[in-house]
Amino acid sequence: MAKVRFGVIGVGGMGNCHIGYLVGMKGAKLTAVCDVVKSRATAKADETGAKAFFDHRELIDSGLVDAVIVATPHYAHPGISMYAMNRGIHVISEKPLGVTLTPVDELIRTAKKTGVKFAVMYQQRTNGLWQKARRVIEAGWLGDIHRIHYIQPYYRCQAYYDADTWRATWAEEGGGVLVNQAPHATDLLWCLLGLPRTVSARVRTKLHNIEVEDEAEAMLEYPNGATGYYYTSTTEHPGRSYARVVGDRGTLEVDGGSLRFAKLKTSLTRFDKTNKAAWSSPGVVWKDVPYKTSATAGHEAITRNFINAINRGAKLISPGVEGINQVEITCAIILSAMKGKPVTLPVDRKEYDRLMAKLVRTSKAKKGRKPAARKEEVKFFS
Repeated sequence: MAKVRFGVIGVGGMGNCHIGYLVGMKGAKLTAVCDVVKSRATAKADETGAKAFFDHRELIDSGLVDAVIVATPHYAHPGISMYAMNRGIHVISEKPLGVTLTPVDELIRTAKKTGVKFAVMYQQRTNGLWQKARRVIEAGWLGDIHRIHYIQPYYRCQAYYDADTWRATWAEEGGGVLVNQAPHATDLLWCLLGLPRTVSARVRTKLHNIEVEDEAEAMLEYPNGATGYYYTSTTEHPGRSYARVVGDRGTLEVDGGSLRFAKLKTSLTRFDKTNKAAWSSPGVVWKDVPYKTSATAGHEAITRNFINAINRGAKLISPGVEGINQVEITCAIILSAMKGKPVTLPVDRKEYDRLMAKLVRTSKAKKGRKPAARKEEVKFFS
C-alpha cells in the first residue's frame, strides 16, 4: 500500500514534534515542510530531505502531499485547513480548531462538503486511562450522572510566554491557558459528559506578565440537571490531573494515573425510597479499575490512526468535526467571564465575534512587534 505523503505546515514547537515521528513512521513519508520563518523551514528540509516552502498555499498546491498537519498559531488553523480540504488534501489540525466559532463552523461545513479525512490532534484520547473512564461512564456503571469535578493545571513560566511574540496576546493567540493548554482537558470533559447547557465562569491573570488569562474556573450545568466544576491554570506546580464523576450508582475517580470506582450496593434513588434507618447510607465498595497503556499513544497514535483511515477506512479516534465541541466550551467560559453572567450553549457566534474584535483592537504590542489577528480569521470579526 502506498505511503501517505505528508506536509507539515508550521515547524516550530509542535510542528517539529510531528516531523520527529513522521520521518520513521510506517505508512508515512514526509515530503514537504512550511514555515513563514524561512530559515526554520530550510533547516528542517535540509535535515529531513523534504522540500521547503514558505507559503502554505504553495505547499498544498505542489502535488507533493496527500495530507497536511497544520501546526501554526491558532488563528491560522481554519483558513489553512479549508484551503487544503478544497484541494482534496486530507487534514490533521493541531488543537484548537480555531479561536472563535464562526470560522470553525465554516471549517466543519467544508470538511463535510469535501469528504476528506479530517482529524484534530487531541492525543489525550489515546490515553488508556481516559479511554477506560469514558467506557465506564458509557457502560452505565455510574447510572444517572449527578456531578463532575475536574481540575487540570499546566504550569508555564514567564520565559515560556516570552519565547514567542504571538504567545499570550489576544491578537495573535486569542486567549491564554484556555486556548493553548486546556483544550485537551475541555475535549475530555466533553467526551465524558457531553456539552453543558450553561456555563458560569471567572478568569484572571494571576501570576504572569501577560494580557490574557492564566487561570480559569467554571460552574457547569448539564441538560439532565447534573452540575460540574472545572479549573485550569498555568500558575500551579506540581500539577496533577484530578476528576471525580458522581452518579446514582457510584463514583469514578481519576487521580493522576490512577482510576478508581466506588460501587454503591444500592443506588441512591432506590436507597432513599426503601431505607428506614435515620443515619444510614448505602454500602460502598471501592476498587481499582485496570486499563491498558500503549507505547504508541499520543501524537503518533492519532497520526497512525489517520493513515489507517485514509488507506483502510478506519474510524478516526479524534474526528475533526468533533473539535468544535471543545471550542464551544472554551468560548462559553471566556464569554461568561467577560460578561460576568452565565452563558447558554450554543454560544452566540456574533456576540463572541464582537467580544474578540474588541479584545484584538486593545491587544498590546509585544517585544516591539505590532500584533495583528491572522488574516485567515480576522474577516470573521466584522
